[in-house]
Amino acid sequence: METIMDVRITARHCQLSASLEQFIRSKIMRLERFVNRLHDAQVVVVSAGGQATVEMTVGWTKGQQFSARAEGDSPRSAVLRAQAKLEKQLRRLKARILRRRADAA
Repeated sequence: METIMDVRITARHCQLSASLEQFIRSKIMRLERFVNRLHDAQVVVVSAGGQATVEMTVGWTKGQQFSARAEGDSPRSAVLRAQAKLEKQLRRLKARILRRRADAA
């Protein structure tokens, strides 16, 4: 079952290329591997002084918000770091859900 997620990408103090936007969208969509029913995502890319900062926020249908912030030398490296942080949070959530299902059975 494939759901459509609303992904908003904002750039501050920089311009994002189409390839970078597509890269960010693909990394956000990969997060649905861990938990389905993610309904929206907001990504803010800030570039200042040769450093890039990325803030990612993902909303789950149960009302929870997951967010991660990462810095890097380039926007791509910051996106990868932020995605890794979100993956860790979503893996913990998935493990908690599976553990509750197992306890209920």
